[in-house]
This record gives sequence, C-alpha cells and structure tokens, in this order.
Amino acid sequence: MTYKIAKKSQFDTQRSAQSMPRSLNVAMVLFLIYPLFRNLLGDIDVVWYASMLAGPYIILRSFRPTVVLSSSLVAWFSIAVVALVSFLLLGPAATGAPKRSLTFVVAILVVLSLSTNKRWIRPTMRIALYMLLVHALATLLFAVMPGVYTGFVKPRFFPDAQDAIGAQSGLTAHYSYNGMLLSAGVLLSAAELWSVSDASKGDIKTLAPRVAVLLVFVLALLVTSKRGPLLAVVAALILGLYVGSGKYKFSALLKIGLFACAAAFVVAVLSQFVPQLSTVFERFAEISGGLDDADATNGRSYLWERAVELWRSSPIIGHGWGTYRYYWEGRLDVATNTAHNVFLNLLAEVGIAGLLLFLVAAVPPFVGLWRAMGRRGELGSDAPAVTFAFMFQIFFLVYSFTGSPLYDIESYIFYLLLSCGVWFALSCNADAGLFFKRERKA
Repeated sequence: MTYKIAKKSQFDTQRSAQSMPRSLNVAMVLFLIYPLFRNLLGDIDVVWYASMLAGPYIILRSFRPTVVLSSSLVAWFSIAVVALVSFLLLGPAATGAPKRSLTFVVAILVVLSLSTNKRWIRPTMRIALYMLLVHALATLLFAVMPGVYTGFVKPRFFPDAQDAIGAQSGLTAHYSYNGMLLSAGVLLSAAELWSVSDASKGDIKTLAPRVAVLLVFVLALLVTSKRGPLLAVVAALILGLYVGSGKYKFSALLKIGLFACAAAFVVAVLSQFVPQLSTVFERFAEISGGLDDADATNGRSYLWERAVELWRSSPIIGHGWGTYRYYWEGRLDVATNTAHNVFLNLLAEVGIAGLLLFLVAAVPPFVGLWRAMGRRGELGSDAPAVTFAFMFQIFFLVYSFTGSPLYDIESYIFYLLLSCGVWFALSCNADAGLFFKRERKA
C-alpha cells in the first residue's frame, strides 16, 4: 500500500534548483526585516510599510497556477481569512495591533505563493541566519558590556519599554521575543552544521566556523534566561537527531549524551565569567523550589483560566481572532494579549471550530516532515531545510503549551515560512515523490 503526502506539481525541477532572482532576494530581506527587528525599528512606520509591500511583490513574482491546494494550504488560507475578517469587523481596538494581524495574513499568503517552487528556501534560510546572528552577537555584547545597553541602546530605542532590560531582551522589547529569535538561530545553525558535517566527513576547517556560530546562538539563548524556549530547543534538537539518524538510533543517543555533557561543561565554565548564564538555572530551580502554582508558571495560570472562561462563554466560534485580553488586578492599563498557550488561546478566540481548522492546517506539515526526517539521507541538498523545518515543528509544539509562537510576529517567518512553507514547497515539487512517500506492503 502506498501513502503519498501531497500530489506532485508540474513545476520545472531544473529551474527550481536555481537561486532566487536578485529582486526576490532584496524583497525577502525587506519582508523579513520587520518581523525580525520590529522592536528596534517599530516606531519607524516606513519599515513596516516596506515589509508589507515586499510581501505582495513576492506573492506576485512567485505565484504559479500549478499550486496544489492541499487541505492544509486551504486551512491556512481560511485562517488568514478569519484573522482578516475579525480585524475588519471588530476593529483594531478589539483585535489587537493592526500590524500583527496584517503581518500574519501576508505571511500566510506568501507561503501559499511560494509553495509552487523551492528556489527561495536556501537563500531565505541564509538571510534569516545572518539577521539572527545580529541579535545573538548583540545579546552577548550587552552581557559582557552592559554599559553599551544602558548608555546607548536603552535611551535611544527603548526609553519607555519596561521589559527592555538589557542583555536578556537584547535588541527586542521583551526577553520572550529575544528568546524566540535566538531559538530559531540555534535550530538554523544546528541544521546547517549537521548537513555540512555529513558532507565534510569531519573536516575541521569546514566545521569550525559553523560550530562557532552554533555556540554563539546557544550562549545568547542562555543569557536570555528563558525557560520555555530553552526546553523547546532541547526537545527539538534531541528528537531531530534521533528521528534523523535513520537506522543508527544507538549512535544518535550516544551523540546526544556526549553533546549534552560537553555543552554543560562549557556553560559551567563560561558562567564564571558571564553571570547571566547562571540565571537560567536559577529560574529552573524556582519550579521545584516549593513555590505556588502562580509563581512556578510565572503567572500563566491566571492567563489560562481567563482563556477557559472566554471559551465557555462562546465554545463553538469564539470571540474573534486577536480578541484575547487579560487585565492584571489593579492595573486596567496593563493587558496581556495572549494566553501563553496556543491551544487555549485558539479556543478562546475562535472556539472549537477554529481549533479544528488549525489542526487541519498544522498536522500534515508536522507528520510529513517527521516522515521526511526518517529518510534524511535521501534528501541531498534539501536536508538542511527539512532538518530545520522538522525541528522547528517540534519547538513550536512544545513551546505552544507555555508560550505564544502562533501569535508572536517573531515566529511567523520560522513557523509559517521556513517550516510549514518548506514542507509545502518540497512536497509539491516535481521530484517530491523521491522523498515524501512511504511504501508498505498490505
């Protein structure tokens, strides 16, 4: 019996193997700049407008009538329609910031248009990695030289942002956003290192720069002291290495153990020179230190209770995309806009119907990438993209229980474009049958 993940398109594989045209490279840089640097440049409206204009340009240049409208793509398009209609009918005051909603819709449409080819994948991965490296280096710089942040960055870029607190938040307005970006950097650099390691057969000159880049991202992520992203990254790396090892499961487990020991030793040594590195371990100790539930979850239990309350008041269709709010006691001027749990947030905003629609959109890429990783050795030049796409699926799933990766603009590029989008582009490519099917005798 043969199972196929998606139908093949008639796209020319020789053309798809070429690099992106220069104009599309420039458009992709502009499209990524707002999601990846929105806090640093968010007050400059021209940056957002440039990003949003670059999105339609990519759509018009990339769309082909050969697009395969799978159930997952149709579901993602439907989610975009729900978000847009909610914004138009309820208004920006009720549905959150206009930029978040519109960026989400444009990102989904870009994914739809790029599903007809795979030329964009490798260039976009490189562009994203270089941009993320800026965040990682800045985070480490602020950790080693805090005066640079307090004397220059804070007063010029974040004078009124209470959560912009130094190295932890880096070039963003909150350490959650910085943790999201640096987590993507860890997984991107790890996927690149893994693929180069397979091809270089242990050549130190080839591996050393990529090991250094991975180490920079790991250290920067530790500096943020974010527990959720760190746990999600560890889960993604372990499961990615295990599933992608094929027949060599024992070898994969041995590598995981050796890497964990080496990483723990390096971090222990460096924490003597960079005190911020030890903060993350202190935060993990809080969970088992006898604190009450609200403290252990950093107040998330209140947010979850509010989500359940909203869902019960409208269980089928919810209250509209982007309508979740939790006002902290005694502070009506301070609201949290997400429930810090994607599934509860969906129930509160779009009810059971919306949650089911999301599952229709999200499950096929997750299952398909899992199967593709099991045959990683056959992927050739597509291996880095599939590796990152799969690991970010794991990261997204794990982090969804305590974070808001479906609602944070920082994650749109990595989850929608470089994870789900990679799956759509490769599974709809003409040679996808080599990689994305399973054969089993009945």
